[in-house]
Amino acid sequence: MSRYALIYLGVLVCLAYGYAIGRHEVFPHAWIETVRSEIRYLRNDLSDGVERFLVPYTPSDASGFAPAAPGRYAFGSTPAIRTGDGAVAGYRALMGSFDFNPPGHAIVLLDAGNAVRHVWRLQEEVADGGPEVRPDANKFPHGMEILPDGSVVFAYDGGASLQRFDVCGTRMWRLPGRFHHSVTLDADRRHVWTLLDAEGSEPDPSIDVASRRFLVRVALDDGEIERRISLRQIMDANPGIDILGLHQTDLEERYEWRGDAFHENDIDPLPRELADAFPRFEAGDLLLSMRSLDLVFVLDPDDLAVKWWRIGQVRRQHDPDWQPDGSITIYDNDMHRGPLRIVRIEPENYRASVLYEGRRHGAQTWFRGRHQRLPNGNLLITVPQQGRVLEVAPDGALVFELLNRYRPQPGRNLLVSEARWLPLDYFDFEEFPSCES
Repeated sequence: MSRYALIYLGVLVCLAYGYAIGRHEVFPHAWIETVRSEIRYLRNDLSDGVERFLVPYTPSDASGFAPAAPGRYAFGSTPAIRTGDGAVAGYRALMGSFDFNPPGHAIVLLDAGNAVRHVWRLQEEVADGGPEVRPDANKFPHGMEILPDGSVVFAYDGGASLQRFDVCGTRMWRLPGRFHHSVTLDADRRHVWTLLDAEGSEPDPSIDVASRRFLVRVALDDGEIERRISLRQIMDANPGIDILGLHQTDLEERYEWRGDAFHENDIDPLPRELADAFPRFEAGDLLLSMRSLDLVFVLDPDDLAVKWWRIGQVRRQHDPDWQPDGSITIYDNDMHRGPLRIVRIEPENYRASVLYEGRRHGAQTWFRGRHQRLPNGNLLITVPQQGRVLEVAPDGALVFELLNRYRPQPGRNLLVSEARWLPLDYFDFEEFPSCES
């Protein structure tokens, strides 16, 4: 065989193996991804801190988008929006990173005309006895509750606190700790439930990992923890239902946990107004999601009994929600396999159906994700890894689309962790204060 033929064959082998690395994630895919990630983080730390929050997405049809009117707020570029017939009138609140100058984390409220009505700028400060506070460039807002008085309770991925800000962004209280993913109003409307990792302390390998992960009930008035439930307590209270121990490796004299053994990412108390639609559950029961286990389950927070569970109906899911018709809907990321789906399950008989297929609109996000079923049956869907928000009618028609644009880089949007629809009479006041002071 000639030297040129050997070179040609070698090139073909390299190309084929390169394809296999990308397509099937074989060695050294993990190393390559680590290097790419470190380069991206280095670029982030040497720039304005926005690199980690940029995601690639270009719509196949860019016609009809218009920038949201910024109101009195200084944006480099506001989100771009296009609407069609059938979008539900109301406010739309967006949590994520936005193209201010410089870019920053916020909750942005759009009015019914898609203009910016109000902005809560989000930030953290060092708290005595709490975890180290990272720069904004190294954490991302994830988990919010907006209250009728205009205040907000929020957490971060990689943050060091749970906080409540009033309508003008003044801190009302701060609770140190590594709270994450989800903040949801309790059935009594005087507390929120959220998730806590290790109470803000550094992980100790000698402590059981299930004993370091908590469901936490926090008083809205003063930010005090009034209930704390560890995953270990749940496991011990349900010895005949081994749904949380699937990533525990049992050795002869001890056991070990696989990394990220649970990845709890949502906690949703059953509202009183929906309780009649769920005869086997009670108001305040907790609907929980464990991403690493493909698990959704319902927990009685009083006696810690697991009342219902489902594994494997969805893959690496987020955001299970109670619905007025007695069903549970779930944001199915279908990680590394395909576009997202919104799946509906009837807890009485486990019957499942698909309400939305992301394939229709190219909607895909391998992690994070939120959805909300609106009063007319529309679905409001957050697609974080594309920086998009969609509103889809029951027949699949796209009636609202938002791109969280970043001015300097067309084709790359800023992450949005959550979009939420609110009725126009939601707030206790008709006009937002100017907050100029």
